[in-house]
Amino acid sequence: MTSPPVVAGQALACNGQPGILKPGVSPIIATGGVAVEAVCAAVGFPEAAPLITMVVGGVQWDAQQTCASPDPGDPGLTQQDFFDLVDTSNVFKSGAAALKIHQWFQHMVWPSWCDCSPGVSAPPSTTSPLPPTGINTGLPAGPTGVTCWDSQAVFNISAGQPQTYFNSLGPRTSPIPGTYPPNQQAQHYPSPLPTTVRATVTSHGLQPFDTWSFDVQSLDANGAPTLGGSIFSPSLSGDTTYTGTMSPLAGTDVGYRFFAQQLTTYPSTVTFDAHLEFFCGTNTPTTPVVPCCPPDPSLDIRLRRIEQLEQIIINLLGTPLHHHTDGTRHANLRGAGSILLVDSVDAIRVEVTTDITNWPHNPGDPNYYLSMGFITSIAAGSPLKGWRLVYGAQTYPIVVYADQIGFTLPDGITIDIVELIPVA
Repeated sequence: MTSPPVVAGQALACNGQPGILKPGVSPIIATGGVAVEAVCAAVGFPEAAPLITMVVGGVQWDAQQTCASPDPGDPGLTQQDFFDLVDTSNVFKSGAAALKIHQWFQHMVWPSWCDCSPGVSAPPSTTSPLPPTGINTGLPAGPTGVTCWDSQAVFNISAGQPQTYFNSLGPRTSPIPGTYPPNQQAQHYPSPLPTTVRATVTSHGLQPFDTWSFDVQSLDANGAPTLGGSIFSPSLSGDTTYTGTMSPLAGTDVGYRFFAQQLTTYPSTVTFDAHLEFFCGTNTPTTPVVPCCPPDPSLDIRLRRIEQLEQIIINLLGTPLHHHTDGTRHANLRGAGSILLVDSVDAIRVEVTTDITNWPHNPGDPNYYLSMGFITSIAAGSPLKGWRLVYGAQTYPIVVYADQIGFTLPDGITIDIVELIPVA
């Protein structure tokens, strides 16, 4: 595989020239979730950390080799890259996406690990605009029903008063014609004219045998009730809350009034806590602020990943992988170098072919040998993960998109690398 192209116009650290390891930076660096989160957060992309960690989390980097190679550049991540990453049904797309993410991460950390020359540091890496995150900017901002205005009042009605009782709710505008008790005129609707009115009225002080009812009536310009709307409560006994609506209001409706009536002769004073909510246009008490809910790309990726992992488990249970068979053998390897993988493999076996009887070791079953070298999986020229060689024959798992295996061996050690092909 070749490295993905870089975004046009993006600057490369040290003008694309090789660098050197910064003083104090470890030559071997293992990237963990915290490091990935820090890099993603620094560029305003924290939601991508779990997916990027899938690619670079746990990777052991040869920082000296990374710095000896130029900044690989920003490949320009897209939303499709993250969908392809978790699409394990297509290893080519998944592998290509992983390579882009691996290159992006290496590009972002290169100036943190490397200098251009002694005492000359590179500025922090820049990245092209990143794909949308999982923040749902279109989610409802509040409960259903957006009012254009509302009003609320608490008032007392005593038995023995006229059966019709008008009470103003909300700021008074010009009075509507009619005869009302002082300071209790009916009220004009403000502009725009509401299409729906919802009344929620709670009564206090009602005895079980004391019955009242109320109505909210819509009025025309002459103060007469219209056919546009009325909220008439049933007979209320005992403290209770009643909610009703009237809709739609007619074009002749200009105001409203509150009507309360005692249906018994019990001497009492009742308190009504009335709240009127007015809805304009197409808004109603049950209309959501916006249709719920817009797509969440980050959540879609996670759900797709869960489904694919579930399918992998099902497939393994149905046709378990029992063993591996030997594939291509790369023989008589010495010193330092790398080999190209030939087969479609997920593991390799390294066999030490020289006599290591007298090599320093801790006796055991098997013997644990000291400092026989390093084995490194590589993709597109960049190291993915490195291991020590400590046994006479040792198996290493590798990711599907690795295309090379590097080796660094001391004098006196010769190895064969055998590609292992999975067999169901």
